[in-house]
Amino acid sequence: MLFRSFLGHSSAKHFALVEPGQTQVEEENIPAIEELRHDIRELSKTQSPKAPHEAIHALRKMFHFHYRTPGEWDEVVNVVDCTKVINIIIRSRTEDAAEQAFVLLKDMIALYKKDGNSCPVRPNSYTYNSVINAHAQQGDYDGAMKVFKIQLHDFKHEDNLEAKPEVLTFSTIINACSKSNKSDKPEIAEQ
Repeated sequence: MLFRSFLGHSSAKHFALVEPGQTQVEEENIPAIEELRHDIRELSKTQSPKAPHEAIHALRKMFHFHYRTPGEWDEVVNVVDCTKVINIIIRSRTEDAAEQAFVLLKDMIALYKKDGNSCPVRPNSYTYNSVINAHAQQGDYDGAMKVFKIQLHDFKHEDNLEAKPEVLTFSTIINACSKSNKSDKPEIAEQ
């Protein structure tokens, strides 16, 4: 597994430019967010087995150097950056790709809950659909439904209008059901 938790177990200090024990980083040594985005874009075009690890590393750098409340920086890490990394992980088709994507999704949700409306990484329907699809590809209907229930909760109870399930969401869940080894597939699909 590439990571247990994307954000790790540290407190808000994790996002400080200078962490305890770290020396001051000179401004000219901070990677530009566009450079990191370019790296992620290039990694999304490759089938390299190292792509997920390298994409996660680039995203961590983005969080370390460019995660701030919008307005503090012109460019900040956002939901598109995170979703691209999720899709790179999924395309790797490793045994634990769906679980890795789910961990990153949960960390995005946790970050939103911590930072509120100023958080630019709140998952949207595309993010949720990607993680649901990762479970569907593995025939993991239960995993797909777990993500779908989180999406519904985010949409209905957390007022995330960007998380509204779409036709693609439902067809992906049906796909997960069809690929699963459940004996009651027709009944599940009707629900």
